[in-house]
Amino acid sequence: MKKFFLTLFAIFAMMIAAPAAHATDWFSVWSDGDETLAVNPEISTSDKGTSYLVWVRNFYETPESRAAYSKDRGYDKPVAYKLTLYKFTDEWNKFNIVQVSVYDEDGNIIDQYANPDMASTESIIPAGSPIETVAEASKVIYVVNNDPE
Repeated sequence: MKKFFLTLFAIFAMMIAAPAAHATDWFSVWSDGDETLAVNPEISTSDKGTSYLVWVRNFYETPESRAAYSKDRGYDKPVAYKLTLYKFTDEWNKFNIVQVSVYDEDGNIIDQYANPDMASTESIIPAGSPIETVAEASKVIYVVNNDPE
């Protein structure tokens, strides 16, 4: 019964969030030459405005980075990109992963998983990390998109 509800939760989360995750106007916020992180500007709030839901696309730029990520995760096909739905706290200093969808070079889903117990995985954002850059950029994007002035 628990699996049923977890699966139902994952499907429900994907149905609500999928349209935002596939928008075309992503903002690139970090790159190291092998991987680029981009933020979808359609950021929503949850928990009565005390947290933010942000879609982030990890695009693996080189054949080597695609092969390395695929091998690390045990996939048979090269991974082109993944979409991750992050939940940030209202202070933008803690996060957890809500859902991840992994895609091959043809845009087909290789893997998908959801985090059913988000509260237990809240992590402090390390200073200087790529996720800190994502959080800071997301905060600016959210303010710009939602500030009436």
